[in-house]
Amino acid sequence: MKLELLFEAIDKVNDQDPRKLEIDGKETTHERVYSLRMLKTLLEFEPSAPDDLQIACYAQHIGRWQLPRDTYPLGRAGYNGWRRAQYEHQSSLASKTLKNIGATDELTASVKELVAKKDRTTNPLSQALEDVACLVFVKYYAESFFEKHSKEKSISIVQKTWKKMSNKAQKHLLHVLEAGYVRTVIESALAKV
Repeated sequence: MKLELLFEAIDKVNDQDPRKLEIDGKETTHERVYSLRMLKTLLEFEPSAPDDLQIACYAQHIGRWQLPRDTYPLGRAGYNGWRRAQYEHQSSLASKTLKNIGATDELTASVKELVAKKDRTTNPLSQALEDVACLVFVKYYAESFFEKHSKEKSISIVQKTWKKMSNKAQKHLLHVLEAGYVRTVIESALAKV
């Protein structure tokens, strides 16, 4: 089965996202943009990525808006509960979406496990998915996140993100990261590690 058909099936789910963005004069959804950014970043970072990793990256946030963060308690425990629920929700939805269009059981199971964020420390594909998610956060979302939070909170987030990344991803990030406030915060965070 062609990857494009699998990506299109994921797009059909994410096109239901009520959060809209305008990119190059065209309206699209937040999660479709996120999927495209994940895939683009993966292929820059790991050009020979296998199909299951490409699909998992594309499906990482499938249906994410369906479990809003504000439906969970404030604070660290609430955030962690929300993330665990998201992993389960997104992996189940990705699995169902792939099964519905005839993906093989083997491919579906692998994507489900990757999206569920299992075995990051023992599965190189799980680590690669985490690496790409961290790279996408820094490249596309860190600046707006840092603007909303104190420098101390931003530094703390960078330090936690850095620990999740492989050495390869850390080197890649430092190589591609442009000068500016995000780089300044990252360098400040790394100076304190």
